[in-house]
Amino acid sequence: DEGDLAGSSVASSEEFVVIGAPSGGEGEQGEVYVFQRVTNAPAPVSAKSVAGLVAAKDLTPVATLSNPNGAAGLGDKWGGAVAISPDGATIVIGAPGAGGGNGAAAMFSRPGATWTNDSTPDASLVPAGGVGLGDKFGTAVAVGAGNMIAVGAPAAASGGGVDAGAAHVFVGTTPVGPPLTPNPATADANANFGQSLAMSGGRLVVGAPNEGAGENGAVRLYDVTATSVSAPTTLAPTGGAGIGDKWGTSVAIDGTTVVGGAPGANGGNGAGVVFQDTGSGMSQRGQLNGGDDAAGSGTGMSVAVAGDYILLGAPLASVDGNAGQGRAFVFLQPDGGWRDAEAVGSLAGADGEAGDGYGSAVALTRRGAIVGIPNRDLGADNDQGQADSFVVDRIFRAAFE
Repeated sequence: DEGDLAGSSVASSEEFVVIGAPSGGEGEQGEVYVFQRVTNAPAPVSAKSVAGLVAAKDLTPVATLSNPNGAAGLGDKWGGAVAISPDGATIVIGAPGAGGGNGAAAMFSRPGATWTNDSTPDASLVPAGGVGLGDKFGTAVAVGAGNMIAVGAPAAASGGGVDAGAAHVFVGTTPVGPPLTPNPATADANANFGQSLAMSGGRLVVGAPNEGAGENGAVRLYDVTATSVSAPTTLAPTGGAGIGDKWGTSVAIDGTTVVGGAPGANGGNGAGVVFQDTGSGMSQRGQLNGGDDAAGSGTGMSVAVAGDYILLGAPLASVDGNAGQGRAFVFLQPDGGWRDAEAVGSLAGADGEAGDGYGSAVALTRRGAIVGIPNRDLGADNDQGQADSFVVDRIFRAAFE
């Protein structure tokens, strides 16, 4: 429907895709849609490969996970954040507007071989001390191994800083330890720690895009078990994050590879920075940019990584004169490993228009990519939103896997 903003958040396992529409339903209650990938779906006739990614009509709707608050959930923005476990069996949904901005999040378990409309939350995710006033708990969510879950509350007051932010870790619905807060504890007001989250296995990445006197931003890495969370490792670009970089606006992790987005870097062109665990610690491997097409694009507002692929969303990018149509820049790991590089191509979708916000959210697996387009107009419905699906073509798949 008009104004749903579907595609504001996306998540993907190999088999299932989750798309959030936080303004869907009456009064921005929000909706979440689950799709199943169809094997060997035909590509559109006009589809062209972009670094091995080919547009595909391979998504079949299987479930709508509606806001459990129903009519009482006005303004909840259910689906403002979504995550799915690698096996597709667990979905976590954030509703940062619930409770007048306190926020909420819930965990779902797949009832069988597929998701269904009668899927109901296992339980709400509630921190040990409860959700604070105006925390915006559920702004970001992530799922790791063994049903380890993280939920961001970027407006939480922590360490004496208003809106310093926090991140909460759970195993299932059970909280693990106290909330994670910025380091040092006397964090900058408005650091917004927990604005972005990512998990892979037992590792958690947390972004704080407004930390620092000039909204430089920060990214921290944690090792998580069922009973504890390690001290953080700070990941900073070589030379440090610059004024206005907003480093950590987006984060992604796949195994030992971590990527963070800095959409304010390079005068607003944006960038992504890749780190890898060398066995003796995390080391920066390269900075990624969109090249000539990235002018004023905010590259790095969203990010995803899987295997040899990285996607950086640039929803402010101009395409064929359409301001803000947006792109998703594609990067392939070069021989010898990640290093400073320009994109090998970009996804911009078909029939795009100014202001679409293509690339506002991205997701990657070894099977393909999902790109959110929350401001896409569909027919007479302005800002209904949608998401594009891409698959890794068979030529690239052999090398990719």
